Amino acid sequence: MKKLFFIIPAFALFASVGCNKNLEEGPLENLDSSFIWDPVDKNGTYAEQYLNDIYGNMPNGWNRIGNSMLDAATDDAVPSQRNSTIDDLRFGRMDPFGNPDDVWNSRYTSIRKVNVFLAQVDKVPMENETKGYWKAEARFLRAFAYFELLKRYGGVPLMGDRIATLADDLQLPRNTYEECVNYISGELDAIKPLVRQFPVSGGDFGRITNTAVLALQSRLHLYAASPSLMPATSLPPTRN
Repeated sequence: MKKLFFIIPAFALFASVGCNKNLEEGPLENLDSSFIWDPVDKNGTYAEQYLNDIYGNMPNGWNRIGNSMLDAATDDAVPSQRNSTIDDLRFGRMDPFGNPDDVWNSRYTSIRKVNVFLAQVDKVPMENETKGYWKAEARFLRAFAYFELLKRYGGVPLMGDRIATLADDLQLPRNTYEECVNYISGELDAIKPLVRQFPVSGGDFGRITNTAVLALQSRLHLYAASPSLMPATSLPPTRN
């Protein structure tokens, strides 16, 4: 029995490969912006995952510094281990190169992600009501990030909706404490009627509601009303 062999010319093989538009051009796990802000994704699957990732960058728990309860940084408790990270906070051993509660990079990362989300999410053709909720939630997360910065560092640079690039001048001056408070409070005022109303259930449980907005705003103004932030001339006279 004779066997027949077919030799495919090399140019024909390359031609068939060149016509295939579904070839993998890179690692599939490296999703670019066209996948996230997909103009045919009516459910906004990747956009929601992007927003959930910003949620995941929020502070978590009361033992985030050296795995010790934060009370151990005060007179209320003593850490079980000497020379732990919480001790640095407890005794004020902090400098620009060693800060046990440094949130500068993480909070500005959240702020940038929110700005990208707000700039891109309208490309996704999903339900407008849900998209409106997501936008309001993102603005809350940005306001919360500024609050976390404000209570640690005082006035910080306000980025607004700006998405900075490596080519931009990133040596930005700090805004004043008052300007930061007004910006955060203004954002919270704007989104109060836009977020979900408490209570929520099901798949929306844990998302930002109007009660979370009110809680953050009250905490913000409580901190801003501290006598330590007021000019000395505005403080009430002390009693002898």
